Amino acid sequence: MPPPLVSVVIPSYNRSRKLTAALASVARQSLQDHEVVVVDDASTDDTQAVMAGLVSDRVRYLRHDTNRGGNLARATGIAQARGRFVAFLDSDDRWHPEKLARQVSLLQERGPSYGLCTTWFSMISPDGVVQRRIEPTVSGLRCPELLVKNVLGGYSTAMVSREHLREVGGPDPSLPACQDWDLYLRLNQVTGVCVVPEHLVDYDFDVLDPVRISTRRHAVIAGHRHIYQLVSTRFDELDDAERVQSLLEFSEVFANAGAPRDVVAVVRDHPARLWTSPLRKHAAHMLVRAARKAATLGSRTRE
Repeated sequence: MPPPLVSVVIPSYNRSRKLTAALASVARQSLQDHEVVVVDDASTDDTQAVMAGLVSDRVRYLRHDTNRGGNLARATGIAQARGRFVAFLDSDDRWHPEKLARQVSLLQERGPSYGLCTTWFSMISPDGVVQRRIEPTVSGLRCPELLVKNVLGGYSTAMVSREHLREVGGPDPSLPACQDWDLYLRLNQVTGVCVVPEHLVDYDFDVLDPVRISTRRHAVIAGHRHIYQLVSTRFDELDDAERVQSLLEFSEVFANAGAPRDVVAVVRDHPARLWTSPLRKHAAHMLVRAARKAATLGSRTRE
């Protein structure tokens, strides 16, 4: 078969029921020039049996013998992808029917300087209620907003040219969290970013899901440490207001995760002029919150 225009890469771990809904949302796409690569990261549920009835000329199924993490599963899928573009879909999320078509159209309209396209998305609770609608406005060949926070959202919104994925080395399998943000930062150093201004992804927002990275505190801390170190080397790309906002974002994440040493590092590592009186008060508040959270979790010495 000739290569498709889009390769859809779906990593999955113990989410067989949600995986079928994700695959159904791909099958309903108005743009049918696509293939699907499902990478089962050594699930212990009935994912293998479910996929046995879904494999076709268009849907391929790969399985890891051991659990290796979402980014390595994505890397396995990318290695098998044949499309000009790679679109990622987490197995617990779903796409609206025009998602792929809108992204391909926008990337083709913007031209070869743009290789990363995302969309607006909705956060859906387990009972099907829309909790929030996220509407990123970032766009351009260089997007300093990405040094402040992950303004683009998760993997399920992203379509990337396979050429640019290869250029930056793809997802980093060593990262325990912030995997999407890290990839976006590296991609935006070599290609432009654009966003389709439509809510085309339903993001499954279940805070009790044990598989979700955000429920694993130490992974959250380690991932944000990595991003903080990366962003710190590029602070000269930001003006003072953007730097302050970045510091506020990181200090709050570390405080909420109960990582007081990281809050201290954020304050200590940057010029005093950035820490005006209101910001000093904020920093002190974040440090107290982080210390209390760490004490509550009984893990102060493990930070």
